[in-house]
Amino acid sequence: MIPDPPDPEKIEAAGLSAWPALHSEFYDGWLLRYSNGYTKRANSINPTCPSTLPLHTKIDECRRRYADHHLPVVFRVTSLCAEPDLDDYLIRQHFQYSSLTKVMACSLSQTNRGAGLSSEFSFLSLDDWLSLFYHLSDFSTKFRDAHQAILSKICKQVVFLGLTSNGKYVACGMGVLDGHYFGLFSLLTKYKYRNQGFGSELVFALLNWALENDATYAYLQVQANNLPAIHLYQKHQFQPIYEYWYRIHSDTGNIQ
Repeated sequence: MIPDPPDPEKIEAAGLSAWPALHSEFYDGWLLRYSNGYTKRANSINPTCPSTLPLHTKIDECRRRYADHHLPVVFRVTSLCAEPDLDDYLIRQHFQYSSLTKVMACSLSQTNRGAGLSSEFSFLSLDDWLSLFYHLSDFSTKFRDAHQAILSKICKQVVFLGLTSNGKYVACGMGVLDGHYFGLFSLLTKYKYRNQGFGSELVFALLNWALENDATYAYLQVQANNLPAIHLYQKHQFQPIYEYWYRIHSDTGNIQ
């Protein structure tokens, strides 16, 4: 029996749940998320339902609320957006376009499994995985506390993986299972070990875990200009299903 295709609306909901904000509130159908400035995704306005109030009224109120949190005003706009006129309005209000991202998904089956993986995998605690993530990357640890707090708030089943080759960690990633939907996040290979197949093995390992835990679909998010990563994910049968981007007001500061 051929499974139904992945549902973009369910994936959007699962993705928001899988990367929770430290604080959030609803305002006239919009989800406002605040996380001390760590990631645009967790510090953005998400128009999840149509407005009943005028856009200018809502945006003025959002400016006030985000100023209270010492955060820039950032909108996360999706191609599924419940506010069809919002993006054009934000352009007229001088909100700048940023970070076009593709959401890719696939239906899981035994064909997603990797046979004869050459690397070893470790299931890690949150603390150990986060230390490995910063060890393998060149990211600043400025927001590490906020990063850890976000991961600690995930209320779904989470798996943290580290990949080793010749006794050394070379890659890591995490996944979040929400019902039948499994999200892959923070896939990272240390720079000097890239283009050696470790990224593909990491994806295989996470998908294997998802299948063993009764997931039906997998999804991930990747910046549209990251062509090598998109090519890798397509090899694992992921296909784009929708997009999102950010609108950031020109008079506000940067956010990681």
